Amino acid sequence: MAMPGTAAKARLLFYQWDLLRKAVQAPLREETDRIFAVIKRSLLNNFLKTAGRNRSVYDEKLYDCCDRLADYYRRALWIYESNALWIETERVVDILDGLSSILNSRIRSFDESREGEEEGQNPIVNEKKTLFGLGASEFIRRFMDIERDFRQRFDGRAVCGESPLRQVIIAEVAEECYAAFREALISTITRINDIHGPNRQKTALFLELLENERDILHSLIKVQAAALEGITEGNDREKQVVAEILALLRDGYQYFLSEASEIPTLFKNGGKQEADCQSFEEWTEELSVSLDQTASPFASDDNFKLRENVFYESMKKGISFIFDRAANDSGAALTIYGLQRKCSSQIQLTNEVIMLFSEIVQSGRECAERNPQNQTGPENGNEAEIIGGITETVSIKTESLAENNDLFEAECNGLITHYTESVSEMEYDEDVILNACVSIWAEVFSQVEEDDRSIDENFAAFIKTCAESEPFLPYMDAFGKMRAKYADRIGGVTVKYLKEVLLYEISTYEEILNYSVSRLRESDCEAIKDYIEKFDGVTTRMFALLRKNNIEIIEPNPHDPFNGKHHEVLLAETHGDFGKGEIVKCMNSGYIQNDMVLLRANVIAAR
Repeated sequence: MAMPGTAAKARLLFYQWDLLRKAVQAPLREETDRIFAVIKRSLLNNFLKTAGRNRSVYDEKLYDCCDRLADYYRRALWIYESNALWIETERVVDILDGLSSILNSRIRSFDESREGEEEGQNPIVNEKKTLFGLGASEFIRRFMDIERDFRQRFDGRAVCGESPLRQVIIAEVAEECYAAFREALISTITRINDIHGPNRQKTALFLELLENERDILHSLIKVQAAALEGITEGNDREKQVVAEILALLRDGYQYFLSEASEIPTLFKNGGKQEADCQSFEEWTEELSVSLDQTASPFASDDNFKLRENVFYESMKKGISFIFDRAANDSGAALTIYGLQRKCSSQIQLTNEVIMLFSEIVQSGRECAERNPQNQTGPENGNEAEIIGGITETVSIKTESLAENNDLFEAECNGLITHYTESVSEMEYDEDVILNACVSIWAEVFSQVEEDDRSIDENFAAFIKTCAESEPFLPYMDAFGKMRAKYADRIGGVTVKYLKEVLLYEISTYEEILNYSVSRLRESDCEAIKDYIEKFDGVTTRMFALLRKNNIEIIEPNPHDPFNGKHHEVLLAETHGDFGKGEIVKCMNSGYIQNDMVLLRANVIAAR
């Protein structure tokens, strides 16, 4: 069952929370969109930048080399075809026709390899760009799954401002998003490095072309070119054409030997890309800067800011209350409510005893009115005087109890007030505790609707989570010690009050029962018999009332062994029917509460 004030405070906080929750929905969605957009943009840029920074150019030079060699071949063919009419020597014509056939075949293979590509574009670069796009698409699909899962799990949980939502999103998805980015990057680079795989057909084709070119060029230079150089006949124009063709072939051969021939080997041995990218820590620092540079929708929403301020202020005012409830739920010392209840239970017990004593007083007065004759007896003396004495004594007890009860209540209230003031003045990091409370509240109450039972249950869960949270622990310890101190003080005051006031009055009431009321029991007067019956009934109810308050009566029987913890000897006497240490008679009862002896029973013991 909720303690007094708990339900009211829970409902007030929930009402203000619900207003905030409704006010925050639009900016919350916008802020979530903004943060995820920044994360996605940051990782995509990082993906492309990393791919570009670590890009191998050896494979891209495969095409450039083939294109350069093809250019030598085209120029040589153009010279021959443009000057074919000037070639008259039959042997030269045969050699150049054979050479032309070889060069046309190589150019045709090159053109077929770049089929489908726009003029001037490197097909190997385009192939790699396609793989980058594929990797980026894989990352985006994985990123969208992560974002969707987050929205399903955390929709509406962090609605208390820009920073908490940003922290929640980064804490929940940053590592997973970074892992998806790394996975896509490594997958992309693995595909790029696999030049014989299905994704690098263009690269494999140009590599094969370039690898075959060595033997072809060598044959051209050693066979056809050498044969042309050995022919001395022919006109001057023919000789010039042959010289220009031979010069182009030698330039192409020299280019291949100096640069192009190394590319396949370099590409195979050292041209692979590496997945060398930012560390997670470096990326999150960069992400934080990017988030700071984009405007948050929370900053311009006046309704949200108003509701947020009201909720935060209410939570701030309730921190002492939350500490008190959290400590109680975690098994610490009594709460304020517990302290008040401990005091009020004793006050209520005294009030009920006062009512019982008042019944005795009223009964005595009624008996005096019914027995005005002032009857006497040889053993009982003046019965009216006895009843009058009892009435007066019990009336005095009633007044004394009422006065002392007021003093006890004032003393308890003073201690509780001092304790409450000490709690309110207790030093703690307000921002840390406030943010912890707001964060825990947002998590616990994210899906709770306006239903009293649900609010009570979830408020209890909120208090428990607060008590177990790391920010609360050091303060909970200090808080518990403070309350334990005041609990001990109130406990001491209560025990003293029981011993010296309430039970003292009941013990002396018992003496009246034993020494005054017993003298009236033989009376034949009906009024006195009714009075005795009333007195006995009140006594029975009084002892039952004590037991109801966990106060048990210590009332040893004759022949019970003496127990120094529970009994106090008023008189020790020699008695033939009792052994040494046995109780002869109980003069006044004792009282014990929760194993604590409040008053020992007064006894006569045998010696």
